[in-house]
Formats: sequence, C-alpha cells, structure tokens
Amino acid sequence: MKVTLTTERLIIAWGIIFSIFVAVITFKNEIEKDNVYFESSAGKVFNKIELALANVNRINREFNSLFYLLDEVREDEFRLLAGSLLRQNEFIEFIYFSEKVLAKDKLAYEKEMREDGYTGFVITQFHGDLFKKSEETEYLFPIKYIEPFNVKNSRWFGHDLLTLLVAQNAIASVSGNLKSLAFLPATGEENRLFAVQVLFNDYDDNLENKGLSDAFGILLYKINIRNIVADNKFFDFLWVSLDDKLISPRSNSMDAVTFGVYFEVSKTIYYGNQKLEIKAARRKNLFSFDLLMSLTVLLSGLFLTLFIWHIIRAHIEHNQFLAEQKKIIEEEVNAKTNELASAYNQQLALSEELEAFSYSVSHDLRAPLRSLNGFARAIEEDYGKQFDATAKDYLQRICKASQRMGTLIDALLSLSRLTRKDLLLEHFSISDMARMIVSNLQGEFPQREVEVIIDDGLAITADKSLMYVVLDNLIRNAWKYTKNESKARIKIGMEIQDGDKVFFVNDNGVGFDMAYSERLFGSFQRLHHQRDFEGDGIGLATAKRVIVKHNAKIWAQAEVDKGATFYFTLPPLEK
Repeated sequence: MKVTLTTERLIIAWGIIFSIFVAVITFKNEIEKDNVYFESSAGKVFNKIELALANVNRINREFNSLFYLLDEVREDEFRLLAGSLLRQNEFIEFIYFSEKVLAKDKLAYEKEMREDGYTGFVITQFHGDLFKKSEETEYLFPIKYIEPFNVKNSRWFGHDLLTLLVAQNAIASVSGNLKSLAFLPATGEENRLFAVQVLFNDYDDNLENKGLSDAFGILLYKINIRNIVADNKFFDFLWVSLDDKLISPRSNSMDAVTFGVYFEVSKTIYYGNQKLEIKAARRKNLFSFDLLMSLTVLLSGLFLTLFIWHIIRAHIEHNQFLAEQKKIIEEEVNAKTNELASAYNQQLALSEELEAFSYSVSHDLRAPLRSLNGFARAIEEDYGKQFDATAKDYLQRICKASQRMGTLIDALLSLSRLTRKDLLLEHFSISDMARMIVSNLQGEFPQREVEVIIDDGLAITADKSLMYVVLDNLIRNAWKYTKNESKARIKIGMEIQDGDKVFFVNDNGVGFDMAYSERLFGSFQRLHHQRDFEGDGIGLATAKRVIVKHNAKIWAQAEVDKGATFYFTLPPLEK
C-alpha cells in the first residue's frame, strides 16, 4: 500500500496549521501569565496603600489615647509620640496639632504662647490657594505643634486650621460624624493626601449632635502616596483618586502602544462615606514578550509534522513485513504459552503428589508408632521393677519421644488436610470466637491469671472452621509465651492500616528477635528451646496456610522480652 500525493499534502497542511495554532495559544498563555503576575504585583501595592491608610487610623487612636489620658499634652510629649510614629511610617510627611481657642481669648493665648518661648507667635489665617474663609467666628484652631518642625513647615505654625481649604472640606465630608477620620487631596500638590481628625474629650461614639464647639483640637496628617509605593517596579502607571478627585498623577491619560497589550487592574476602598480608588496599568510591546517558547513550539510542530509524515509513510510501506513478523511472533508466543502451561500442570501434579505422599506417610506411621509406644508401656508395667534407674530413664525417653512424634504426625495430617479443604465462606464474629478459645484455655489452665482484652464487634467473612484454627494457634501462642509474666496480658483487636482492616493478637510475653522472623511461619521452626516452651512447630505454619488460602497476609512484630504482635488481614469477601 502506498501513500497518495493528496494524503501527504493533507498531513503536511494539517501539521502546519496545528503548529501555528499551538504557537498562538502558547503566546497567549505567555501574555496571560504576564497579566497574572501583573495583577498579583498590583494587588500587593494596593494592599500596601490600604494598610498604610489603616495605619493612619491606628496612629490616630494612639493620639486620641494620649490626649484622653493627659489634661494637657506638652510639646515634648507630642514630639516623642509623633516622632516615633513618623519613623515607623515614612509615608507620613508631617503631623500637625491645632488647639481650640475662643476667639475672645485670641490675644491672651498669643501672649501665653510667647511667654512659653514662642517668640513672635500670632494666630493668623492661611492665604492664597490654601485659604478659605472660616464660617466659625467663635472659635479658632491655631496650629500649636508640628512634627517634624523645620524651615519647610514652620510657616504653618500659628495658622488657623479652620481657614485651610483642605481642612474645611475634610470636616465637611464627615459632618455626620466628626469622630471619623477624613481624607482629602492636598491642594496644588501631586501625590499628597491630607487626613483630618477632630479631637473630643471622650470616647463617645454617638457624636451626631456634636460639633466643633465640643472639640478641643484637630490633628492633620500629610501623606505622600509615592512613599508608600516607592519601590514599585511592577507597572508603568498608578492612579489614586479620592471621591473621584485625582491625587496621583494629575493626568489620567497614557500613551497607546503599537502592536502591544495593555494591562489594567483597580481596587476601591471605602472609609466611612469616602471612596478611595486605586488603578494600576502597564503597557507592553508584543516584541518585548519572551517569544522563544512560541517559536520553539512552532518549529517543533513543523519538525514533528515532517517526522510524523515520514513515520506514516514508512509504516505503510512496511505494513506487510510487520504483518508477517506479527504472525511469526504469535506462533512463538503460543508455543511458549503451551510450554509454560505444561510446566505449570506438571508442577501442580507434583505438588498434589507431595501432599498425598505426606498424608500417606503420616497416616502409615501412626500404626507402628502406636505399637512402639504400647510395647514400651507394657515393658514398663511388666518388668519395670527389675530395671535400674538408668533403664527406667531410657524407657521414659522412648515413651516421650513416641508421644512427641505422634503429635507431630497429627500436626502434619492436619496441615495436609488444610490444602485439600475447599473454603466455605460465612459471616461470623471473631470476638465471640476469641472469647470461646480463651474460655477453653482458662479451663485447661485454671492456675493461670491472664488479663485478656477482646474488642467488641470484630466480624469477618471467611471459612469459620479454618479461621478457628488460626485464632486458636495465635491465642495459644500468646498464652504459652506469657507464662513467665507475673501480670500476663493478651489483647485481640483490629486497627486500620493504609485503609485496610488489620486484625491482631498482642501479648507482653518473651517476644523474639526480628532477625529470625523469616523462620517464624515455617514447618517445625522454633525460635525458643523445647525445654522452655512446649510445642510442635506446626501452629504458625498452619495459620499461614489458612490465611494464604484466603488470599490474605499474616506477619508479626516483636521485641525480645517485650512481647509480640501477630497481624493478619482478610480480603473484603461478600457473605
């Protein structure tokens, strides 16, 4: 089969179109990534401005506390607090405090200030663009303290704040609640913002019926917006407006960019009935973006198109050859499969033969063993009086050895039967089964005092008779290996490990060394001496056979002289 000219052209055309499409998507992702970074960066700047203005509120509360606690604040006290706050908040350029003075006491106040060392002090009005005639004739609010006090702002010393246009407008903006902090753009100054706070003699929040006559002073803060975002390198333009009046910069226009993109994000913050709007923008020429990725995608797509076209063409030309190779491989696989199946069947037959042989040998050994034991006991009964101590000891050893061998044969027969028995699944309680086994042990060993803890509600679906063998072996092991403990304790319970139910039998007996744990579940394997703990070495091997027959796992954890815990799982079988 051959590739037609039309098919080849379609493959190339599709590859070129797709490559261009992916390159455009990649470029758009670059723009979007840049926009996300811009919005995140702008958000940080917005938060800095919001936090800074929130700090003004906090500073204001500290001044309120100072004036509330002291009947009269001295200049050094004012400077100490104001200086500390200015150092912590560099965006505040100046803090002014004006004290209320009755108009009729104007001359007396001026004289008092001059006597306090302020030579030439007079109360005067602002002038020029800063001036607005005060409608209040009964009170004056001359600026008394300034921090920092320098040549630049000393000219405001003694000026009545009620004649300052900004102060009047700010107070008017919060006329419903004079206790609110009012913000207003600085007249004739870019990036500057004034914050005005009227001070009262108490903390009463209900000030609807109170006016300047109830106040004792006014605080004025001069804020530099640019100082808040001095380290900004994230965007090209930043506009800040208060109640739709532009603070920074004076112009809200930005030159357009040719073949580029324009990013913009804004945030509105409300302070009482005042609205502060912040808007950031960035313009970027298309060629200033990282085009390497888009070009790489485009070139890779074109190369991949040619490569795929070549592969498809080669594949079609060699299709017949591959089909023939496939047929050969299938024949070889079938041959190997048949070979493996034959080997498996042989192994299975051998395993069944070994099981049958083990059963037969064990069964056939029982008769001569019973005879040996019977004749040994008959000799002891009939001729025992004629034997000396050594002969009697040898005869006893013969009897015990034959009994032990009988026990081992019974265990082998039991182990062999397990592999032949089909599973009969049913739902039952492990808790009840464990209590029955413990009750049997208490009847067999009434002299033992063992604390046994069995969790309630332990239920499984399994072969009940086989699981009795497992649980009986594990509990008897725990009972046996705690015989030397003055306060023996056995616990049967369940826990969750990696989302699976894991049942366990725990004891505080002699334990064992985990270095020998691989021998634990082997036939006739013992980790303790026969003279210390009796047993045939078949119990745990039997338990493992049962658990494996259920397609589950069994394992143990122990420490010498600190006890052992045997764990086993069961698959989630339905009843």
